[in-house]
Amino acid sequence: MPKPRHVLQKKQSPYYRKLKKVVFLVNPSSGRGKGKKIIPSLIRFIEKQKLPYELKVLPSQSLEHLLQLTRENQNADILIAVGGDSTFYFVLNEALKHGFAGKFGFLGAGTSNDIARVTNTLTPSQMIQALLYDSFIPYDLIELSFSGNSVFVAGQWNVGLGAKVNQLASRYYAKEKFWHLPETLWGISAIYKASQENPLQGRLFQGQNVIWEGESSICLCSNIPYWAGGKQFNPVGNPNDGLAEFIIMPKLSFLAAIYRMLKAGSNWYFQKSKTRFFSVDSFTLQLNQETIIQADGEIIGKAKNIQGKIHRCKIQLLALSK
Repeated sequence: MPKPRHVLQKKQSPYYRKLKKVVFLVNPSSGRGKGKKIIPSLIRFIEKQKLPYELKVLPSQSLEHLLQLTRENQNADILIAVGGDSTFYFVLNEALKHGFAGKFGFLGAGTSNDIARVTNTLTPSQMIQALLYDSFIPYDLIELSFSGNSVFVAGQWNVGLGAKVNQLASRYYAKEKFWHLPETLWGISAIYKASQENPLQGRLFQGQNVIWEGESSICLCSNIPYWAGGKQFNPVGNPNDGLAEFIIMPKLSFLAAIYRMLKAGSNWYFQKSKTRFFSVDSFTLQLNQETIIQADGEIIGKAKNIQGKIHRCKIQLLALSK
């Protein structure tokens, strides 16, 4: 990343003057090492600004270390996760679990960065500018309850083919001998294997009413427009409207799944693909079998019954206007 050429103008807002501690929690292994590569550039931007408060950049050594760093910095005014969507997922949940009362930020340095696409914080310069200009948005969270667990999701969660693809692609990622291959090849291979499995049977409730029942290859619930690395699967996704959208796709063959990925965001996808859309503020999803759940890029468990509700404007998140 090129060295910054100029100092960003500071905005001396009341909140800016009251800041005492801002902490960047970095996952160096995110994005096949992108998290590690971004650290020097981030530090250069920070040093260039000569910020009048304590500011730390803390690389983590493992997931447990990331969670430990989150717990140790509960007194921060702002916690900023640096990594992929799953890095933000872990920092967010660990912080809220321990009563964090401050604000959040997310600098996308992963593979998909779908949440950071919404907040427009994909580079160190964008993140520092959002910080300097005291630029936050109120942000909804989806609370998921399943198998005795309760977690918050900022972007999206899904069951079916999408979750299975994530699980298979993660196995490729874990084998360093595949790192030289383009991620697209991982994805195509994972989609092919996942498409061979039987689709899910399920029912979706809002309150006591059944709003969908049938067969689905992908059942996605999204708080934002993007999924799978910037594909616009959710045409009305808005992270502060108090609603989340279910996007339910019919049984898909391998070629049909690839075609839908290519057509995501197009008029064909929205009008002719037989994809169902539902906006909800709470829900219960009942499935015919226990299946894996993916949330913000991470496999978080298995369940047959999943309940959820939307917490409107649950957090404040750093964001930069596009």
